[in-house]
Amino acid sequence: MLSVMIFCHDKREGDLIGKICNQCVALIDKEFLCNFIISDEEYHQVNIEGIQPPDLLVVEITGIEDLCRAKRIRGIFPRGRLLVVSTNQISAESYLIPEVSPDMLLLKPYVYAKACRIIYRSLTWCCKDKCRKKKQEDILKIRTGGEIYYFHYEEIQYLEARDKKIILHVNQYEISFHSSLQKLEKSLPDYFIRCHRSYIVNFMFIQKADLINGEFYLNKKAVIPISQKYKAKLAKML
Repeated sequence: MLSVMIFCHDKREGDLIGKICNQCVALIDKEFLCNFIISDEEYHQVNIEGIQPPDLLVVEITGIEDLCRAKRIRGIFPRGRLLVVSTNQISAESYLIPEVSPDMLLLKPYVYAKACRIIYRSLTWCCKDKCRKKKQEDILKIRTGGEIYYFHYEEIQYLEARDKKIILHVNQYEISFHSSLQKLEKSLPDYFIRCHRSYIVNFMFIQKADLINGEFYLNKKAVIPISQKYKAKLAKML
């Protein structure tokens, strides 16, 4: 889901920009959109810090007071994309500064088609940012022996603690690195399950679960022990 926060003097204009955002998102990736439209009257009544950081900020800047507001908003949400709505009556040098750091500019008065193009481009960037972030979250980064390795979580069969190191098993490939299962367990996706003090297994690779004898069979060679401590919990899961 994408989220947009719109700060406009006129709520009707904010509603129009929100409508364009909805139309653009439908064209981009069938994403759901959550709009927060904040007019001048609502600005001092809303707890902005309590709102979840948006993917796109749309901020109207037509005067010095707006510039101060934009700096504050940018300080609260430094990572979101920023689209500035402004006019030729205020110099672009006033908001093209690090404290504001806009990504796009929409000058008033604008025609509907131009607004659509600029908002569409801004939201496209937001979608790419989210995809890039998701890809980074789906990868385990390992540093060992002065080298860095990247593994997709889906490829990892299981993780084993052995000789004060972690052994990562990917197909028939093994790589060891310094860490702990306790630390890794917090960052792994939900489909990884702890079954032993020395093992965490990718549920997707389990071919057979033998809870009576306490073993997971991943293939003919890989048999992972299940300790008594985790049997009851795993029995409910499976």
